[in-house]
Amino acid sequence: MSNRVEECPRKYQCVVLVGVECLPTKELWRSPSEKSKRMIQQCFLQLENKDWEITMKGLKALSQISKQHPEDLDICAARMIGRLLGRHIKNLRSQVARAACLAAGDVFSSQVRGIDQDLDDIAGSLLHRTADTNRFLQSDSNSALDQMVQYLPPHKTIGIIVLGGA
Repeated sequence: MSNRVEECPRKYQCVVLVGVECLPTKELWRSPSEKSKRMIQQCFLQLENKDWEITMKGLKALSQISKQHPEDLDICAARMIGRLLGRHIKNLRSQVARAACLAAGDVFSSQVRGIDQDLDDIAGSLLHRTADTNRFLQSDSNSALDQMVQYLPPHKTIGIIVLGGA
């Protein structure tokens, strides 16, 4: 497969890979950190949106970012992640709550720096969801709690579980 520069129907210069959609060359010149910052900002905007469908896109994007670029979710973002995930785990719409439980598990497994500082919001909501009547939510929240216990420091998780479960 060879790269070649061709005229694009969108009227700007593109790099075209055989069988792949064309990308503007200025998109390729941007540094990866700048692109990931934009993705994280867009993700947080989606998570703060009131529309549940847009929130679902934000939760899926957060899962993807935590799997592919966990180093870009820094301490400043960890506080916002904890607050937003805690809020969405409590959501009455089960689709949003399940996606938030899965995203929480992905964030725990990626070992984002500073997430253990605001563990109360996420773990408390997950513990409440383990007693939900929806079996899918119970299962997803239990698996997220399992990942929390597996990947985060024991002295933090034991205290949260004991205090939150009481």
